[in-house]
Amino acid sequence: IPIMMFSNVTWKELSRKAWEVTEPPMKITDPDLKKTVKALVETCKTEIDSIKAIARWVAQDVRYIGLSLGDKEGITPHDVNETFRARAGVCKDKAALGVAMLRAAGIEAYNVLTNPMDDVLYDVATNQFNHQIAVAITRNGEKYFIDETVDISDELPGYYSKRGYLILTKEGEDLHYFPLIGPEKNHGVINAKSKIDADGNLKSTVEISGNGIYDLALRQIAEFLSPDDIKRLVRQLISAVDPNAKLDTFILEPEDVKNLDVPAKLTIKYEIPDYAVPAGKYLLLSAPCAQHTFDIMKSTIEEYTKLEDRKFPLRFMYTLSSDITETIELPSSYKAKSIPEPVKIDTKYFDYNMEYSIEGNLLKYHCSLSLNDVDIPLRDYPGFRKAVADYKNSEKGMLFLTK
Repeated sequence: IPIMMFSNVTWKELSRKAWEVTEPPMKITDPDLKKTVKALVETCKTEIDSIKAIARWVAQDVRYIGLSLGDKEGITPHDVNETFRARAGVCKDKAALGVAMLRAAGIEAYNVLTNPMDDVLYDVATNQFNHQIAVAITRNGEKYFIDETVDISDELPGYYSKRGYLILTKEGEDLHYFPLIGPEKNHGVINAKSKIDADGNLKSTVEISGNGIYDLALRQIAEFLSPDDIKRLVRQLISAVDPNAKLDTFILEPEDVKNLDVPAKLTIKYEIPDYAVPAGKYLLLSAPCAQHTFDIMKSTIEEYTKLEDRKFPLRFMYTLSSDITETIELPSSYKAKSIPEPVKIDTKYFDYNMEYSIEGNLLKYHCSLSLNDVDIPLRDYPGFRKAVADYKNSEKGMLFLTK
């Protein structure tokens, strides 16, 4: 759909004008608000600790309301003292309160206009934004961006990669773009210990954890799903390995999903009767984790590459990477006859490595995956799609055990 935008100002002028309308409501007068700031930072040992303490409090103790509280408010926040007393507000209210509290703690801070869901065109200095966040600037000049609407992460979520932002200051600032938030910042770790008995029955314990988008996804599962829904989700994961899989137990940690000092982790214990298939003197099986079922973000890549041909470039919301390791204890009466060949895919946008190794009766499976960028140009899409198809085909490798 064609759009037309026009502007008769520069980004610096827009930044300065926006600063003029957002600053007046940010004067702290409520003595209880001042006391809250003091209580939050008095035990903090570093400047970053103080920034995180205030950011967490605003994110977790001030409820986010996803709709406007007045008519034609634009980017002007409500009075921060009112937001503090109401313990609720939209993104601009939470951001403004956070900035005011940071300043009260002696930390330089500003409001920031951004758009995490769409491109902001540099050529036209106009309000292309749909969201407001905050930035704290440390004494050594480091910028620490804070999205106060995200209450289960200390970090700026991965979907801010390459998105435009405008810091609002008295002097005015130019439009900037967040750097690519690389796959190492959205890294999942899946570890499994499994055992196959002489009858082919499998028992396994799987742990799923990670940082960035993986940690956020696990916390969102705990925050938004009921216990029964979480149980159904876990059963779906193990059923994708084998329809006969039986769930023993699962634990999703931490119990308090907003406790950001404890990494999120999902532990699953399950078993599959007759998992290994007898074929004469052989047992046939695949490593359960080789199906990538427990990589909770892998569907993102597969969903985005369903189209054989595209008319427009492909854009992901975030980069991601994962490491999957499974150790399988084989029955003592069997040994490995053959294991799948290693797989190595090394492209600009997508990397994948998979290999099996065996020592005694212990079989080890390991794979690593990395989506390296959020933008796939149209000319590179066919090669990217083929790399993803080769990655999916690696799931089909079989192990042959012999007595």
